Formats: sequence, structure tokens, C-alpha cells
Amino acid sequence: MNQTNTNNTNYTSDEKEIQDRLDYATEIINILPKDIEETVKKYGAIKRKRGVKSGVGLLQALMLYATAHISIKILSSVTAKLGIAKMTDTAWRNQINKSVIWLSLLLQYAITQIVEPKEVTNLNERNIHLIDASSVVKVGKEGISYRIHMSYNLKKGCMDEIKVTDHHKAENFNHFSIQKNDIYIADAGYGRGPLYEYIVSKEADVIFRITPNNFIVVDKDGIPINLFKILRTTKKTQVEIKCFVKRRKKLLPIRIIIRRIPEEKIEGAIKRKKREATKRQSKIKEETLEYAKWVILATSLDESYSADEILKAYSCRWQIELMFKRFKQHLKIKTIRKGSENYALALVHIWLLIWCIVEKEAISMEMELIENGTDPYCISKWYLSSYAYFVTSTIIVSNFCLINKAFDTSDIVQYLTNNKRSNRENQFAISKEIALNLCNFDQKAS
Repeated sequence: MNQTNTNNTNYTSDEKEIQDRLDYATEIINILPKDIEETVKKYGAIKRKRGVKSGVGLLQALMLYATAHISIKILSSVTAKLGIAKMTDTAWRNQINKSVIWLSLLLQYAITQIVEPKEVTNLNERNIHLIDASSVVKVGKEGISYRIHMSYNLKKGCMDEIKVTDHHKAENFNHFSIQKNDIYIADAGYGRGPLYEYIVSKEADVIFRITPNNFIVVDKDGIPINLFKILRTTKKTQVEIKCFVKRRKKLLPIRIIIRRIPEEKIEGAIKRKKREATKRQSKIKEETLEYAKWVILATSLDESYSADEILKAYSCRWQIELMFKRFKQHLKIKTIRKGSENYALALVHIWLLIWCIVEKEAISMEMELIENGTDPYCISKWYLSSYAYFVTSTIIVSNFCLINKAFDTSDIVQYLTNNKRSNRENQFAISKEIALNLCNFDQKAS
């Protein structure tokens, strides 16, 4: 990566440091807003002059921290060497905590750089959003987790909305900006009466899986329909029922579409339900075992969409699940380190921001291959995203070596000497002795 400034402008040392970081942003993080240096101060991410000097420098440090999976103490020494900031590990933790709002702003902007402007939709060609959420557990005994809510635009082939909440916020459509005439597809976690009412009130449509025990449908007279009885007695492999959901003394029309799963998969589905009941230490109901044999969908779409079309559309849900799988596996996300809620939210936002960069690079590579005449069906999206992440993460991590002078261990030794832990004097003395020997320092002089 060439960090040489091509402009003839004479910069002061501080201005040149900021310009170098901006060059880095242009080449590597080219989905950032142009006013990054204004927003980093406006939203309180940088306040002290003695701390981080620039917004791009801060983002570079945070991305290095999230990608390399290093400790705060190592981040402190590396950023001192990079010239980003000379701050203690405690100061860096505070810096991360107060960067959440700013990172959220960058993430919102980055998403708009991936997704193309929305097109006018009609009944034959509509935007379809795959909705899902995934949790990342915080290290510790508290059992706290943070939930990532994501909308994947099936038509555009990429994510178009992301939101991070704590574990108290359940799966809900109100985390997203529901667009009129769009279709939203979700799993049984979203299959609740209030959420159905919410989508309908926004003049959008929905397809989601339901659990009949938790989602009651009624006939035109408001009498509950017994789906268990229907499924237990029917000889059909596919059933469709036009009925209603009762909400606030209103009857909202809804279609229930049910298809029996292949016989070879029924035994496995029943075993999973039994395992879940064992974990909960509860007795499994007869209805639950029957429902396990079927895919039960509810939709607001009218009869202009056939049952087969709706079932096929729902089967596309695997793409949002694959997205979360890629996101967690490529970034090696298993847990969030122990810290405050702001710390956890900042870390998740950094991960998602990196993933936006990866997504844009993967889409660009895919488009380039197609323009060169490559059959799109021969392109593995998993491979492209893997490659894009490898390149992006390598640049982020190796940036320390690429834009600075050769590594000088004396600086690190001095830094560690000034920041040693008082309760680890013996271990530190041994480490210092080894470091000094490696650096060919004069023991007596030190």
C-alpha cells in the first residue's frame, strides 16, 4: 500500500499525520464519510488534544484491535508506536466506550454505500427483506449477551439495515425501517400477533413461520381454529387456510400455508423437539410432536401469490443465516470480552463496519467477474467474502509494518517499563531481562 502523499502541499507534522490517515482511509476504508474528522469531534469520540489525534487514526486503531484480537495493553503499545496516541490501556478502554455513537453513525453511512437506491416496486417485482437476529455472549458469569438485528435485501444481494441492542430487546420488526409494499420474511421468533399487526399497519407484507400454540388464528366469527386437529386428520401433504388474527377487537385477514416435510426428515425434526424439551426440563406436548412434521407459515400476501411461491420465498431464509455464519466465522467471533455495555456495543459496531468493507469488496469482485464473462452461477459467494475478508484483515493488521519504520524493540521495552503492573514485579523483571538480552542492551547501563 502506497502511503506517499501525491499533493505538493506543505503540511505540519500533525497535519501530515492526519493526511496519512486519510490516505489510509481512501485506499482501505473507502466507504467512510468525507467529514469523518468533523463527526469524530461532534459526537464526542475525540475530546482531549493529548489523546487520539484524528478520527481515521482512531478508526484504524479500533479496527486493528477488533481484527487482530489483541489485548488493550498491546493496543496501547502499538498505537504509541504508530503515532496515533500515547495512552494507557485504561485510557484506551475509556476511548472505546465513548466511541459508540460515532461508530454507529459510520456504520449507518457504510451500509448506504453497499446498497443501491431503492427501486419503485410493484406486485411482480418487490423488495424482499430477510430478517433475523443473532446473539454474541459476553464473557463472564452474568450470562449477558448482545443481539445483532440484520435485514438482508434479497433483491440487492446484501444487508441493508443493522441494529445492535442488549439482550433485553427481543426480535422485533420495529428495529427496522419498514417500507411500504416491501415483503419481510422471518422465522418463528417473529411469528407473533403484535408483529403481524405492526407490518400490516405499515402497508407492507410478511411471511413468517409460526408455532400454533403461540399464534392463535380465528374464523370470521372470531372462534379459534384448531390447527392440531386439522393436521392430525388430514391426508394431504399441503394445506391452506384463509382466516384471521384478532387484534384489538379487529380481525386482520391472514393466510396459513402448511406443507409436510419430507418423510426422511421427520424423525430428525421430532428428535430435535425432544432434545429442546429435555433441556428445558419440560414434558413435550403431543401437539408439538405433530407440528414438528410440518412447515407452518403465515402470510399477509393475497391469492395473487400461490402457496408454492410463498414456500419458495421462505426457503430463501438460509441466506440471512449464511450471512450471520460468514460474519461470525470470518471475524472469528465467539464471545465479547468482559467490559461495560458501551464497550461491547463499540466492539460489535467495529466488527460490523469491517464486515461492510468486506461485503463491498466481495460485491465488487463478483461484478468484475461477471463483466469479464464469468458465469455467475459458478461464483461462490462464500469464497469471495472469505477472500475479501482475508485481504481486508491482512491490510488492517499489517498496516503497522507498512507505514512505519522498522520495528524498534527499545521503544516497546521502554513503554512496558513505564506501564508495568505493581503486582507482577517478579514476572516483569524476568521479561525485561529477556527483552534486553534480545535487544543487545547493556545490562549495567540499564
